[in-house]
Amino acid sequence: MKASGLVASAAALGGVMATAVTSSEAHAAGAHAASTSTEDRAFRGRMFFANDLQFDTISQAAERIFPKDENGPGAIDLAVPYFIDNQLASGYGFNSREYTMGPHFEGAATQGYQTALNNRDLFLQGIDAINLQSKATFGKNFTEITDAQKDEILKMCEAGKIPMPGVSSAYFFSRLKLTVLAGVY
Repeated sequence: MKASGLVASAAALGGVMATAVTSSEAHAAGAHAASTSTEDRAFRGRMFFANDLQFDTISQAAERIFPKDENGPGAIDLAVPYFIDNQLASGYGFNSREYTMGPHFEGAATQGYQTALNNRDLFLQGIDAINLQSKATFGKNFTEITDAQKDEILKMCEAGKIPMPGVSSAYFFSRLKLTVLAGVY
């Protein structure tokens, strides 16, 4: 009885030790993987934006919202445009976790999102509206104007001064800003 108890205890202790060693090796490998630079990691490619102008517009808008400076990289260096693209290709793009059935009336500011548009359509319409406003104001697409001019267009969007069907540009800008910050963090 004593001998079998010792054998069972030794077997159990051996299993625990093997698990601990394997766990520490896996932890060390994970720490090494986490320490690799951004350039070493492969990002998922574009999954939603088929149009280069739309992807470049969202990239430039994201960079103006979270620009590169002396403190660190900007949205483009952090692959935020790819994050947004992948989000719009996923359930987020279809508002899969939100109630989106009607009726759709213009609600009070405290009532939140009141439109039949899903996030995919909202972003596409917002990007197109930014480019149309840029052409009307400066005669060029958003991607071709100066940074100061991009800021002016984005401020117009934030103030709700860019016409968009079915929703205000201020609402689109707030969603864009939140999605950029989610991609950064």
